[in-house]
Formats: sequence, structure tokens, C-alpha cells
Amino acid sequence: MKFGVFYQVPCAPEQSVAQRYQDTLEQIELADELGFDRAWIAELHFRGTFSVMPSPLMLAAVAAQRTKRIRLGIAVNLLPLHHPVNLAEDAATCDVLSGGRLEFGIGRGTRLAHHGFGVPQEDSRPRFMEALDILKRVWTEDHVTHKGKFWEINDVTVAPKPTQKPYPPLRMASNSADTFPLAGELGLPVFTWILINPLARLQEGLITYRHTLQEHGHPEQEVSLAMPVFVHEDGARAQELAKVSTMSYMREVDGILGPGPRPSTETAAAGGPRYPDYLSIPYEDILQNTAVYDEPSAVEDRLHKVNHALRNDETICWFNLGGLVPHEEVKKSMRLFAEKVMPKMH
Repeated sequence: MKFGVFYQVPCAPEQSVAQRYQDTLEQIELADELGFDRAWIAELHFRGTFSVMPSPLMLAAVAAQRTKRIRLGIAVNLLPLHHPVNLAEDAATCDVLSGGRLEFGIGRGTRLAHHGFGVPQEDSRPRFMEALDILKRVWTEDHVTHKGKFWEINDVTVAPKPTQKPYPPLRMASNSADTFPLAGELGLPVFTWILINPLARLQEGLITYRHTLQEHGHPEQEVSLAMPVFVHEDGARAQELAKVSTMSYMREVDGILGPGPRPSTETAAAGGPRYPDYLSIPYEDILQNTAVYDEPSAVEDRLHKVNHALRNDETICWFNLGGLVPHEEVKKSMRLFAEKVMPKMH
């Protein structure tokens, strides 16, 4: 089992953006010291209370200068929203600056992001596929010419090329019924969130994913699972410390999704209650079904059960869902997890 940390970096009105960045960098430094394998940084746009991280490659490049061994992942680069040549250049630069520690997650993004960039959401998948093809070519070839539906490229040579060959490891965000089989067709490792999907739906998605990998002749790939985690010597205190921040996040995710169907509000494993929106999900349901906030042995037990159900290769801990848990408490939780939980999971 590998272990990661995850950062979306929401910023409440009373918080300082600069301080949120500094806290995040300090926590990534600590994760490096504690033996976590990867630090994952999200890309999100246009709603600061949900995230002030529109440029994760910039933060990764800074984190690379302050760490020694931890790998730095983007979860995920939103391919339809960027010119692929410019994104390839930024990623290659980050890979060089990090000494070849970049992990390049890929995905498509929310309705809010597409609207803000003026990209029709119905074009999301074909833009994603065209961008992915261009990225692979410009990282590995010189004098690339491309004329596609969305981009035209005339004899370009990206410099520098990535340190990692042929390019940084790719990983696809898979959280919906159509993305699991697509990742399987492409033969890519996946990144998924237990907060977005209840356990039963994730099981179904990963069964489809692994079956599609086999169908297309690909070897088994790594599955990375992100989930809210908070550890305290007193389990009740862990849940108390994380409550306000967690419920703040649920309000934000409800707002950013906007109107429309909410399949992820089905919180029970199978046949459980459906809620009309994220605001109506009780904290007790979140604790039972998605978040792991407890004392070390109980956290270990929950993670073993999730791993037995999903066979995930990496557990990515979101230690501060909502961004309102005090920085020092987050660091204490990270240390406790590394000392008491990680050794039992390897």
C-alpha cells in the first residue's frame, strides 16, 4: 500500500490565501519527512471558497524545491481547458525542476470551469482525447504538426522535454460511469474519490475498469483512492475537530455542482437513502460511509475494510476536508497517521 496526501486548498473569507498556500507547502514538507509517497494537488477554478488552486503545477514546482523524495501529483490537470502545447511545456518544466518527481493526473473538470473558460461541456470528451494525443506527441517527438478539431499545431518542438521518459506517469480521474471504461480502454491507472462515490458504486466502477483493461489487453494498473481522513488519540475528538470543516465542504460542493442530478448523494453502500442535495446529508452518514475520522486502530480497521472491497493500491488522505481544521491539528493528525496507521498497512 502506498500513501498520499491531497490538497484542494479551499479558502474561507476569513482566511488568507497566502497563508493557505504556506500551510499547504509546510504540510507537503512534513509528508515528505513522514514517508508519504505522493502529494496530490487539485486544479479547480472560479470559486475561492471551494479552491484557490487554479495552477497546481506552480505549487508543485515550489514544493519540489522544499522536499527531497515525495512525488508530486496533479489531481488532475483539466485537459479540455488548456492549450495542450502550453500545458506540456509547463509540465515538462515542473518535471525537470522536481528531478523527475511529477505525476500527471488528467481529467475533464466541472460545469463551472467549462462555463468560465467558454468551453462547451459537450466538447469535453473529444477535447480531452485530442489534448492527450498532442501531449504524448510533443513530449516525445520533435517538429510536431497537428490539425485536429480543436487545435492546430505547426511544426513545434517542446523544450525542455520531461526528465521522466517517455513522459511523467499519467493517471486518469475516474468517478463516473463513463470514465471507468475509458480509463480501461486507454490502459491508464486511475484516481478516484470515495467522497464522490459510495463504496458500492466504486466497486462497480472498478470491476468495469479492470474488466475493460483485460478486454483491451492492458496489464492491471494502479488504483489510487482519495478519502477524508483525520486521526486523533481520542476518536470522538477527531470527529469533533473535523465536523465544521467537513460540513463547510459539503455546502461548497453542493454550490459548485449547481442544479442537476446528484447520484453521489446516495450515501449508503447499497439501497441507502438518497438526499436531494449535499446540504441534507447528516454528519453521521458521512462518518459512517465516507469520512474516516477516528483513533488510530479504528482508522486502520476502516482502511483495511475499504482496501479489501476495492483492492486500491494507494490511499490518499485528505486530512483537512473543507480547509478549516487548524494547521497544527492537521500536522498532529499526519504524524499520528504515519506513526500508528501506515506501518500496519504496508
